[in-house]
Amino acid sequence: GSSRGIGHFMAQELAKEGCKIVVAARTEEVADPKLPGTIHTVAAEMAELGVEALPIKLDITRDEDIEAAVPAILNRFGRLDILINNAALIFPAPFQQTAVKRLDLLHRINVRGPF
Repeated sequence: GSSRGIGHFMAQELAKEGCKIVVAARTEEVADPKLPGTIHTVAAEMAELGVEALPIKLDITRDEDIEAAVPAILNRFGRLDILINNAALIFPAPFQQTAVKRLDLLHRINVRGPF
């Protein structure tokens, strides 16, 4: 979840310390102007900081995305030293108004994702 928010901030701070960055998130294109940031724009920012970055489209609800990401990271950088499980989702609504479909998605991203 490094295309925006806390994940974006953490990527910036690690880049400032010289870390190579994997920018992993679902967002390849901005669909909502209220939610700017993509894996590609953040990777470009890392390059501006003088740090090598690898943008990877990664939806943690898809096992095949996870299984493809690790070899891509190892192929590019040779190792993985720091992993930040930052992807998360919220639906600000009263619990009784939350649809089961949304609850399932929350669980898949917020609980199963880091697992």
